[in-house]
Amino acid sequence: MKPPIYSICLDGKLFCLVLGLLTSTGLLAQDNPTAEYYNFKSTASVIRIYQSKVVDNHVTNEPRLDGITNIWNFNKKFNYYFKKDITVIGSDGQKYVRFTIPAGVRWDPVKKGILIEEDKLKNYDNPAPWIHEADFVDSQDFNSWLWISEVDFNALNQPYYPTFHGTWFFSGITTPFKYRFAAGTHANALVNGDVNLGTIVAWRFINHSGSSGLSIGPFLGVGSLSMTSSNNINSTITSTSNISNFAFNYGGGVVLDVDKKFQMGLLGGFDHATGDLANGYLYQDRMWLGFSFNFKFLDFGTTAKDTQNTSKDKGKAAQ
Repeated sequence: MKPPIYSICLDGKLFCLVLGLLTSTGLLAQDNPTAEYYNFKSTASVIRIYQSKVVDNHVTNEPRLDGITNIWNFNKKFNYYFKKDITVIGSDGQKYVRFTIPAGVRWDPVKKGILIEEDKLKNYDNPAPWIHEADFVDSQDFNSWLWISEVDFNALNQPYYPTFHGTWFFSGITTPFKYRFAAGTHANALVNGDVNLGTIVAWRFINHSGSSGLSIGPFLGVGSLSMTSSNNINSTITSTSNISNFAFNYGGGVVLDVDKKFQMGLLGGFDHATGDLANGYLYQDRMWLGFSFNFKFLDFGTTAKDTQNTSKDKGKAAQ
């Protein structure tokens, strides 16, 4: 079934095609994706997790099997997703899988608070040592190397695909140039510019890190249209006329952004001129295409995206 966008497009076939493809295919889940992340299927068994072995203050590429072990928390709230790394043979002759729980923050056991993990390598090189047997793995262990037996990993791992969520936002928007389709006495399309300023309210789909996004929504603005004899058939317009006329701009579009700052958008809109000259304007309420370039915007509330849970659980983070 085709998305509704196809049925409302009466003009601007290129815009409709691009927008239709984005909404009908670009935002759907993958058909045959390659897993980058995993999480564990729930089990009643106790699954032991190991830290890396440290020799002369250096973290080695093997698990510490003679030290304190923690256990995996299968509570849905704390069943973290993770990235698989290497597989090695431990000192007991069994195979172990190294993995890490990626996150932008980490629980600090010394300061007893959530810290922004500015240096991603810090906890890999100097992880906080475990001091209690059978505590739960929790946010203290984010961005560090953890180990699990290959037998347990193979029995419990399942692909995890971070979903694309988002948030409402609004932004100022301007379209410096518009591509107008043939109309009236104009047998060919043309590109022109006018002064305009508007606001777009859209839903922003984010990537996994939240740094970039794709937004879809309507916009409304005001502008000034230049009325001349080439675009207006009103009898009061002469060959030398060049009259500025107030107009409303409305429509919708797709906006790509980087780091919530730079924006580039493809818009499909309409101009509604006002006043006595409006009835002779050839492009009155006729669709145009335009590119929009903007900087920064404001979110409505907190972005909803896949993040690791940093709240205190029943393990060491609560101690």
